[in-house]
Parts: sequence; structure tokens; C-alpha cells
Amino acid sequence: MSLVVSFGMYDWPEARAANDAAWADIRPGLLAAGLAAPARLVRRNRDLPPVPGGIRGPGGRLLAPDPAQLVPDDLDFTAVWHHPALLLAEICHGVLDHNSFPGRERVGQVDYDGIYGCSGAAYSSALICRPENAARLRDALACSFAGLTMAFSRLLI
Repeated sequence: MSLVVSFGMYDWPEARAANDAAWADIRPGLLAAGLAAPARLVRRNRDLPPVPGGIRGPGGRLLAPDPAQLVPDDLDFTAVWHHPALLLAEICHGVLDHNSFPGRERVGQVDYDGIYGCSGAAYSSALICRPENAARLRDALACSFAGLTMAFSRLLI
């Protein structure tokens, strides 16, 4: 089964090129760490590997439907976040803090405080994964971002 990586929460059409570039920068570090990082980000339900019988959590509780049964060109975030093949996904902090995500671990977070209108709780997200990959993902992500300089422009109205 192919692993799943998605930045879907904030993968609007105008952000896709930037997300693809970020993934192209991150992926080599994950591959070097021995993680089978997929070539492409998941953007639609049809990109998710099927899970016959649906995605189930502890005690067999249904967490999300089988992605093969979902609208192919939509993206069901719950199916992404709970998918058994999840490698890495971006999730809104509000969703993460107020819902149960069994078997998922926070491995990083994106800081948007330098972006106009996006400080504090107005806009925040985390990166989650399965616990068995957490240590390698943290190390690989730290290496991927080491020495990175970023600049943001502010639109003044």
C-alpha cells in the first residue's frame, strides 16, 4: 500500500505550487531516513489507497469510510488523517485539539504568525503521523528545514 502525505487543509489552488515545492524539499530527507515517501501529495479521495470495510479505530469503531466509496474528486480529511497508510498530514489545530485521533502523533507545526491576519489562533496547523514513524519524521523534518531562510511579504491595504 502506498503511503499517504497530504497538506490538504491548506492546499487551495493558489497554494498548490508552493505545497508541491515544499514537498519536493521535504521528501528527499524522508527517503534518506528510510521512509517510503510518495512522489506526490494526496489531493483527492481517488489518490487514497482503498480500505475495504472502512477505516477503523480501537475496538473496531468506524472512523472514516473506505476512500474508494467517497466522491473521487473531493478530499475527505477524516479519511486522510485516520488512513492506515498515513505518513504525514497537515491538520488544523482546532480539529486536532477538539477531536480524537487515536494512533496519531504531532510531529511539528507550521508557524503562520509572520503572515498578516494569521497570528495566534486565527490560523494554525500541525503535522501528524503514525507513532511508529514519529522519531524518524522529526529527525528528517529537522534536517529538511535546517538552515532554511524564509521571507514573507505583507500586503498593506
